[in-house]
Amino acid sequence: MHGLRSRLNAIAKRLNVAHPDTLAAQLALLANGAFVSSKLVASDDSTRILLPSAQALLRTARSAKQALDPSGNFA
Repeated sequence: MHGLRSRLNAIAKRLNVAHPDTLAAQLALLANGAFVSSKLVASDDSTRILLPSAQALLRTARSAKQALDPSGNFA
């Protein structure tokens, strides 16, 4: 899990979101949950459920970045 989170953190930093560490942790938790639940959810349902979840996390992280003032505080 740590290796995945490190890679996701690097990606989140390249995306220039407000809190890349938080986004990386959220995405890692989502991915880990998907692995654990893989036997319980039909493969067709997995993508339908996971993709919008990941997209929502990304939208929120990008929105938070836009809400910050130049000093890094929420406006």
